[in-house]
Amino acid sequence: MASSSSSPTEFNNTSLQTILHLITIKLSSTNYLPWKNQIHPVLAFLNLLKHIDGTPSPPETITSDGKSAPNPEFRLWKDNDQKLILLIQSTLTEEAMSEVIGHTSAHQVWHALEHAYSHCSVERMHTLRDSLRQLKKGTSSVSDFGKKFKSLCDQLAAIGHPVSDEDKRHWFLCGLGSTFETFSTSLRMIRPAPQFRDVLAQAENHEIFMATLNIQPPPQAAFSAQTGRSLHHTKPSRGASSGRYRGSSSGRTRNFNNRRPPHCQLCRKEGHFASSCPSLASYAQHATPLDANLAQAFHAQCGITPDWTADSGATAHMLRSTDGLDESHTDTAAVLARGTCENGYYVLSHGHKSLVAALAAPHLRASFDKWHNRLGHVSFDVISSLNKCGHVFVTSLLPKPGLCSSCELSKAHRLPFVENNKRSTRKSILDFVMLARVRGHVLQVLKLDKCSGFSTDGLLHICRSCRNLNTLFLEESQVREKDGEWLHELALNNTVLETLNFYMTDLSQVDFKDLELLARKCKTLVSVKISDCEILDLVGFFQAAVSLEEFSGGCFNDQGEDYGAVSYPSSLCRLGLNYMSTNEMPIVIPFASRLKKLDLLYALLDTEDHCLLLSKCPNLEVLDTRNVIGDRGMEVLAQCCKKLKRLRIERGDDEQEMEDEEGIVSQIGLTAISQGCQDLQYIAVYVSDITNAALESMGMHLKNLSDFRLVLLDREEVITDLPLDNGVRALLHGCQKLKRFALYLRPGGLTDLGLTYIGQNSQNIRWMLLGYLGESDEGLLGFSKGCPSLQKLEVRGCCFSEQALAIAVLQLRSLRYLWVQGYRGSSNGYDLLTMARPFWNIEIIPSRRVLVGEDKEVEHPSHILAYYSLAGPRTDFPPSVISLNSVPFLDE
Repeated sequence: MASSSSSPTEFNNTSLQTILHLITIKLSSTNYLPWKNQIHPVLAFLNLLKHIDGTPSPPETITSDGKSAPNPEFRLWKDNDQKLILLIQSTLTEEAMSEVIGHTSAHQVWHALEHAYSHCSVERMHTLRDSLRQLKKGTSSVSDFGKKFKSLCDQLAAIGHPVSDEDKRHWFLCGLGSTFETFSTSLRMIRPAPQFRDVLAQAENHEIFMATLNIQPPPQAAFSAQTGRSLHHTKPSRGASSGRYRGSSSGRTRNFNNRRPPHCQLCRKEGHFASSCPSLASYAQHATPLDANLAQAFHAQCGITPDWTADSGATAHMLRSTDGLDESHTDTAAVLARGTCENGYYVLSHGHKSLVAALAAPHLRASFDKWHNRLGHVSFDVISSLNKCGHVFVTSLLPKPGLCSSCELSKAHRLPFVENNKRSTRKSILDFVMLARVRGHVLQVLKLDKCSGFSTDGLLHICRSCRNLNTLFLEESQVREKDGEWLHELALNNTVLETLNFYMTDLSQVDFKDLELLARKCKTLVSVKISDCEILDLVGFFQAAVSLEEFSGGCFNDQGEDYGAVSYPSSLCRLGLNYMSTNEMPIVIPFASRLKKLDLLYALLDTEDHCLLLSKCPNLEVLDTRNVIGDRGMEVLAQCCKKLKRLRIERGDDEQEMEDEEGIVSQIGLTAISQGCQDLQYIAVYVSDITNAALESMGMHLKNLSDFRLVLLDREEVITDLPLDNGVRALLHGCQKLKRFALYLRPGGLTDLGLTYIGQNSQNIRWMLLGYLGESDEGLLGFSKGCPSLQKLEVRGCCFSEQALAIAVLQLRSLRYLWVQGYRGSSNGYDLLTMARPFWNIEIIPSRRVLVGEDKEVEHPSHILAYYSLAGPRTDFPPSVISLNSVPFLDE
């Protein structure tokens, strides 16, 4: 029998009627938490919580004191329990009422509602967290957005998965969108970080402040996805799927209809990009000079036409005297040809008999390279065709590998972070046939890096004849695909292949059974990089490739439930997957702990995805990604990847940046990396903000760093801490193993004193790129007094005079190469002759106005190219280049 201390208290009808008027919320599937918060205090006040939590148990139904009689305490408990059921049911909607049908006690009713609307399942937790991450302010007010955001946080807390204040701040600021970009950036910099409730209040105040200033949100612009970054292959843009991604990522639509509005880097206004800025001409002198401008200038002068212009002095001359010529033709007054005069050159129309006869003269036979120079730097394919038709006589079997200096100069359009500086060359099927016939039995390595002009027919000959081939490298080459027979021949004839790479090519007609056969026959196959294909088609290949250590390529569709069949080889430790999104991360996470290299440059992951994936990679040594990793991703990387040795963070494509790519890399991420990943040997990073303290931290902790490259983006108008003189000095002084150093800032980023610090502390650096550094010639001269090991120097956007540059070259005793773009140049370059010394060649391109488009002219800055060569100066440069070796000076 229950003791009197636990006897139930009578719950009368008057109390029930009073309480019903106090509870105003009707329970539905969307308001469980407010309903519970309202009714729970009522039950506690009435001392009825024991009816819903089941403790203590109900009293006995009959007494047991020697007589069998009904127990009055049970009757009172039963009455209260039934009245409590009435109270609860009176606060339910019809939807909620269906959940309690058949339950006879308040305890059963309560737990039925709790299970229906507040169950703690993992699925519900993930659903709520995904909803929280995807929530966007859009056109609603900050107050309404904050209410929705807080409601989701409260629901997560109610099921036992509360959201930390750090995550609340991050997701809330991401959801505010680009309208609050300045506000979000400033809040992220505050230390210690404010509480979420303060962030919400400040966001509401900021919205009101913008309204008082009558600031309208930037217009939304829609862009269509582009394909690639003007490379030779159909390469997916960084941060974009190039229209080839088929699935979605956790409900996030991966398209480009809701991107940030375009932002001009020149006038700092919204609505257009710098290339279409109305004030482009006025900003041209101060704009960031690009090597691409040089290529555009050459193409503007050397348009592609069917006509031919003979190179100066290369084929025939008209001279006053014939003395010294091996062969001459006296005047006959006969008209040999009629052509037009364009820019001082006489142009003969395509196929003219006089031109063909001149080129086919037997005494003009020469090598591929000489004909390349004679004919205006045409491709080797054109020369091969002319030789085959008998129009020219070529003495060499094959052209020299690589590009001539003029072609390389005209194609110098890449950013400073290119690891492989080779340029595209063209190969024909005849080259492959000859190679397979002459050297096929001994050929072991065939590497075609960013080449073009050949088809799969040439590969077919190589794969059929070269049975000892252990490396076939075609990455980023432009191959004309006819069929996939080349891979079939490779699988049939090869048993020693170790590396197969046709990554970022258009080779799509691949039979996956051939890949599987190749893996079964070549037990030494350790590295495979392929073009885009469905990962599910590679299941058999992965099972057969027992020695595979590196794999890149492949893509995913929306068949997430089928990816359970994908199992990577146990030896795989280097991985790169294109178009991988949140949905496909469960494929990688199970074996992430053994990954040593991870390429995420073309993955569709946001900052949170990076954080989750990197936290599972404790053995990671090499990481390539984009700045969407953000400072939070950098902090996770520093905390979890202590073995990291190489870190490359490229910039996302500004014109194709996705709406959820809110991550930026700043001094916060760099400081975390320097403290957490002290084995780093290589770091190349685009940052949005930087401080002296971050550079000092890197100099203090990264003692093994041998290659440092940093570019400060112009995304932010105000940088926290400029100039960076002390930080750069501390970095160079602390990192004594540095061999390569690149620093690309903005005007005011480094003073003359900072430039002098670089010279004083660069004892072992052999290559250096300096962009927008220094204030005057004094800084350059102070810099040149140091750098005893410097061999190659590139300077861009500088304010130095020709005389200072010449003196600096003389002081840099080890210098073998100098490239300067944008300096205080003259039209004759006479002061540069001061740097003249044996075997030192000097070329300049004076500043000039170049027509861009139909009616725009822009000012191209001056260029200097000086190089050490035992072979002497080159002679095949375009007319815009002036060689100071052959022309001592020109009158101004």
